[in-house]
Formats: sequence, structure tokens, C-alpha cells
Amino acid sequence: MAALVNKQITRHQAISLIALFIFGNNVMIGVNSITGRDSWLAVIAAAVLCIPILIIYGRILSLYPEQGFFDIIFKLWGKTLGTVATLLMVWFSLHSGALTFRSLYEFIITNTLTDPPHLLFPTVLLLIGLYLIRGGLNVLGRWSISLVIYIFILALITASLGLKVMDPEYLQPVLRHSAKDMAIGVTQIMTFPFLETVILLPIVSTVKCDGRYTSILLKGLVLAMPIMVYVTLRNTLILGEPLMDIVYYPTFTAVQTLHVGRFLTRIEESISTYMILTCLTKSAVCLGMAANGVARISKLAEPEKIAAPMGLLLLAISFLIVRNMGELVTFIKYYPFYTVTFQLIIPVSLWLTAEWQSRRQRKNGLDAAK
Repeated sequence: MAALVNKQITRHQAISLIALFIFGNNVMIGVNSITGRDSWLAVIAAAVLCIPILIIYGRILSLYPEQGFFDIIFKLWGKTLGTVATLLMVWFSLHSGALTFRSLYEFIITNTLTDPPHLLFPTVLLLIGLYLIRGGLNVLGRWSISLVIYIFILALITASLGLKVMDPEYLQPVLRHSAKDMAIGVTQIMTFPFLETVILLPIVSTVKCDGRYTSILLKGLVLAMPIMVYVTLRNTLILGEPLMDIVYYPTFTAVQTLHVGRFLTRIEESISTYMILTCLTKSAVCLGMAANGVARISKLAEPEKIAAPMGLLLLAISFLIVRNMGELVTFIKYYPFYTVTFQLIIPVSLWLTAEWQSRRQRKNGLDAAK
């Protein structure tokens, strides 16, 4: 397997990959239900509040342009602390990939297959994920652009077909939830899925963009947010808040309510395909990032040598962390407490260290010039 972060990716491909990563399994299982009919407002608020954090992510990369994210960690924090921080990010990548993989597996055995081979089936999914990242970033980038276009086309089709069954009353009254519930809901959406893009920093750091990494991250967010808002609105308008609270796959359930004759089955199949492909892409990227992090620690020149063993580890984690879809959805409610180390503490600490180092270097340069 080609080393995933050793091949370049264009700006447009990186933006598409960020958007696709945000979609991931989030569109499959929907956003949190605590804000109910106000979830679409929570999505907008969460995206806006993520902007300062994404600016920090981009600033880290801009201070050390065209250097790998893991290389930046070791450069700023040294071998010992750098190894600890990289291992933590590797774990987060593996865990996020495992959660995505498990949600994909549960979706397929629940909605598309009858009595599937429980051992063979996840292995096949893993092999597909390994194959997806085998071609490196160039292939993954082109794949992401094509899939994002496919998602936008599906969104337009389901929007037009769903107008007859959408009930605006399901959105009334607006902002009926307490400020506390809205704050919890916004925080949950910030951490899942928007700030999970921290996993993509090793990929974004390879883009040649004259140091404008923040622009790439923000454009990826802007590309993903309209679809996230639309999907949340569509599901709420079709299903209503009570049903949204009890179904595990609101997007698929909402599409199943559309009655358009024989065309209905094809729409359901298209939605299923899109969910499967986005989840496979996200889990494959998480696996690739984890493999490259371990390769950086061990100074291994070819991460492909450990990709398969780490893939088996991801597969094992996916079946150990949760027993069913209910446990997975419950865990996501507590996700902000778990992810604060990976999404805030490590990046913000790294940013502060980078700013301090940069100012010290500039000061030393001025003193030398005098």
C-alpha cells in the first residue's frame, strides 16, 4: 500500500475529502436527538463555533508549511512528549475509524442483508478499505470529489421527491428547547462530526497551498454544512421529532417514506450505497492516518507494512467497544468528554508551543541582525 500521506493531494481534493469525512457515519445515524426539531439550528451554531478551532488547526500547519503533522509534533515537543501525543492521536484515529466501521456494519446487517456471514462480512469490508487507500492520496482525492458530487445530486433528488410528505408543523415551535439542551446539543455536534477533522491534519499538511491551510479547512466545513443542515431538516420534516428519537437510521427511514412507485427502491439503494461509501472512506482514512502515525514513531519508511495488522486491530476494536447500535448511539452522547484531549487540548497546546517557538525565532533573528 502506498504511504497515504507521502503523495500530494490538490486543494480541491482536500476540501472534498474534509466534507466527505464530516458526512461519514453522521448522516447515517443523524445528529444528536437532544435538540429534536431544533437540531438544524444546532448544526449551524456548531459549525460557526468550530471556526476558531479550525483556524487554530490551520495556523499550526501554516507555521510549518509542507511539513507533516506528525513531524511538527516531534519538532515542537521532542521525542518523548511527541511520541505520547502521536500515540494518543493514533488511538483517536483508530477509535473513530472503529466506530465508523461498526456503524456501517450494523447498518448493513440491519437494513440490507438477511443473516449475513458475521465473520466473513466485516473482513471483506476491511479489505475494501485497505484497497481504497492503496492508491494513496491522488486516488482518494479524486474519489472524494466524485462522491461529494454524487451526494449533492442525491440531496436534490430526495428534496424534490420529499416535498409532498414534508410537514412544516414538525418544526414548530422553533427553539422550544432550553438553553442548556441547546448548548449540550451544539457541543455534541461540534465534536461529532465537525472537529473530527483533526484526524485529517496529516493529509491537509501535504497540500501545496502557500501556507493557506486554514482556507482549506474552512472551505471543507462550508461545503459540508449545507448538506448537514438539509439532511437534518429533511429528516425532521418527514419523520417528526418523536420518530426521530427512536430510529437509529433517520436518513434511511425518511427516504423509505417516499412513495414514487418502482423508483422508490432505486432511491433507497442509492442512499444505502452513499452511506456505505462515505463510511468506508472515513474508516479507511482513519486507518491510514493511524498507520502513518505509528510509522513516524517507529521511523518506518513504508507505512504499508503495518496497515494490514492495524486494520485487523481496528476491526477488533470495532467489535469490542460496543455490542450493538444502541450502545454506539449512547456513547456518542458522551463523546465531547472523550474527545476534548484529541480535538482541543493537544492541538491548542501544540499551537501555543508553535507560536512561542516562532516568536522566539523571530526575536533571535532580529537580535542577530542588530
